[in-house]
Amino acid sequence: MGQKSERIQSLENADNGGWISAVEEKWTFSLADDPIYTLAIPGDFSWKYCRGQRVRLQQGSVKYFIITGVGYSSPNTTLTLYGGTDYDLINSAIIEPYFSMAKAPYGFPLDEAKWRVECLVTTDCSQASPVAGTWYNKGGSLAVPIGRWRVEYAAELEVTRATAGALDIFATLSTADSSEVNKEITTKIGISSGVSMRGSVTLCGTFLSLSARLTCYLNCKTDQASMTAIAFKGSEQKTKLGRCSLIFYEYPAACCASAPPPFHPSFPRL
Repeated sequence: MGQKSERIQSLENADNGGWISAVEEKWTFSLADDPIYTLAIPGDFSWKYCRGQRVRLQQGSVKYFIITGVGYSSPNTTLTLYGGTDYDLINSAIIEPYFSMAKAPYGFPLDEAKWRVECLVTTDCSQASPVAGTWYNKGGSLAVPIGRWRVEYAAELEVTRATAGALDIFATLSTADSSEVNKEITTKIGISSGVSMRGSVTLCGTFLSLSARLTCYLNCKTDQASMTAIAFKGSEQKTKLGRCSLIFYEYPAACCASAPPPFHPSFPRL
């Protein structure tokens, strides 16, 4: 009976809803850059932790995070955590730390909206007398945190001119407010003749793999001369900039030695 009881106790300790205890380590708050946080652990644990792992800890209440970065510089290992919309790491004691290799350990919130950043614009924003070929930031901007993200945008565009002629208007997601960084994430509508045109454009998704926060801009331009105005019509259709969903990337058992999934070349890997 003694051996059986010990075996049952061992199984109970091992079965913790997919969570692995790290209570023997001393986790200490380091920095907050909401929604990104860092904590320090004495010793080199870079072999143990990797991007994509889930974290559960307590600071008054239970909080959940996703690891988006791991580094070691003697004497500490630094974990970079993303807290989504609901969880903040504060400068106070961290107790009961756990981590998990599972996608859905017990209690971890899987609602995608909790792990998303986006900007919704409900007003019109226009550029009068646009210069042909010049990009204008009329769709807003969004700071994308550290991590691997699937990025989208959707908007209604409008272009007008005083007399009938060719019309076109482009939209692009960029790392600068007056340029295009990759034609693959640029969309366009156009007609051969008219005085006004309006239509919707959508980028279904591109990927960013970021080791530092990156500001993205939703820009527009026309390639035609003598346009009266170009605009994002947020009042007609919400301008969705950078509907960014954190990728719950998969990893092999030896994840810390593996590279993250390929990133889209639309943006620089920082």
